[in-house]
Amino acid sequence: MGAVMRARLTKYVLQTINCSISQTFHWTDSTIVLHWIKGDPNRWKPFVCNQVIEIQDKTESSTWNYCPGEENPAGLLTRGERSVKLRESKVWLHGPDWLPGDRRDWPVEYPEFEIKESSEERKGGRKGKILHTS
Repeated sequence: MGAVMRARLTKYVLQTINCSISQTFHWTDSTIVLHWIKGDPNRWKPFVCNQVIEIQDKTESSTWNYCPGEENPAGLLTRGERSVKLRESKVWLHGPDWLPGDRRDWPVEYPEFEIKESSEERKGGRKGKILHTS
């Protein structure tokens, strides 16, 4: 999960550099991952639960934000853009247009989204049977 790598990198950089950083911001274009990070990790099956616990341990969940996929520089790599195109890409070199602007103009922090009760990553309820004999 890219968010785990981001959390690990953030913690490493903050521990390694010799300067004070007052704020960090983390971005994901996955509304599902964003909801996992901002929610209770114990709702999820072990793999996702452990990933979310690590992210929340290394970063504040309130520092995670939504970046639309078409404005996410990392998305260029996942779409297989060639290096020549990356060198010419304004988004790759400078980030989305809104990033250096006022934070009020950033994308919606927590887009409306509902994770279905049947989500594969959600823990199932425990069922038990009682047999009483006399």
